[in-house]
Amino acid sequence: MLLFLILLGVALFIWLLAWALGQLVHRVLGDNLGRGARLLVALLVVQFALGMAANLFQEIPDVEPWRVFHELGPIVWHAFNGLVIVIFAVWLRVLAGRQKRYVVHVAIGGTATAVAFVSGVIFVNLGKNDVFSYLMALGFITALLEFSYVGFRTLAPGPKKK
Repeated sequence: MLLFLILLGVALFIWLLAWALGQLVHRVLGDNLGRGARLLVALLVVQFALGMAANLFQEIPDVEPWRVFHELGPIVWHAFNGLVIVIFAVWLRVLAGRQKRYVVHVAIGGTATAVAFVSGVIFVNLGKNDVFSYLMALGFITALLEFSYVGFRTLAPGPKKK
């Protein structure tokens, strides 16, 4: 019963966070696909810096590794920022689908984001297996490339009209 309540609380928190971020993004960015992709690129750069800080300055305990989330440090911020990136990637995928623009690139970037996020969760909780660290890195670089393409491709001027 306690586990159910904890999971329900986590699900409600994620839903509330997603709703609040969606409201913020809609007010700030509107329905601009390029701006959304550039925001994701910026968040991915922050994610890289947080990941390096976590790797260099925080140790994941061998026993009960999930306890690393009980202290406010780079790993907690890295995980939180990763969750925000996943939420924004879903939002961008919905927006791309509505606009029927860059759908494949956004879908690949979103899938890569999900792979990196899940790999990170598994990496922390199942004993720091290097395969999951590698999958995190591949997911990150794939997402960075795909969202960069969309974000900066939308800045390119279109064909001139006569």
